[in-house]
Formats: sequence, C-alpha cells, structure tokens
Amino acid sequence: MSFDGLWAAASLMHLPKPVARRILTDLSRLVRPGGLFAATVTQGVKSRLVTDGWLPGRYFARWRKDELARAVRRAGWKILELKVVTNRERKGRWLNLLAQR
Repeated sequence: MSFDGLWAAASLMHLPKPVARRILTDLSRLVRPGGLFAATVTQGVKSRLVTDGWLPGRYFARWRKDELARAVRRAGWKILELKVVTNRERKGRWLNLLAQR
C-alpha cells in the first residue's frame, strides 16, 4: 500500500528525536515516489516533559531547523520547503516542512 501524501500536524514532536527519526524513514516507505509529506514541529533546542500548564505530562521535542533538515534528508525525503513560523495557528515558534519522496 502506498499513499500520495502524509500530513503530521504537531504529532511527531511528541516523540523522542531518535524515535521520530525512525518514523520519518518508515513514513517515506509509505509514500509513492513523488508523493508529499507535510509536518509541523516545535522549533527550539530544549526538549522536555511539560509538568505545568494545560498539557502536563506531555513530552515536547524541540527541533533546530538544520537538525530537522538533516533527519528528513537521511530518511529519504527531498525538502521542498522548511521554514520557521511564529504565532500563526499556535503560540510560539514552529517549523513547517514540505518534503517529497
């Protein structure tokens, strides 16, 4: 089975980075050649388990732009667009990714 595209909106960021890297590779196997992958993750350097606020107990991996680009390329994706956005749909800094297999 293969898909034309996949979208991971604010989901991969809840995985530890080593797990997310493996998932990026697994996802590339699910998309047909030329298919697309879009994702959003939190931008930054400090990953942590949130202990307060409205999401206590949830893990957040924060990615640097170059770090995410490396992981995406190693997983077999070609980056079409990777940009930092601030305070759009959600507060804070985010990385928006569009990649192609």
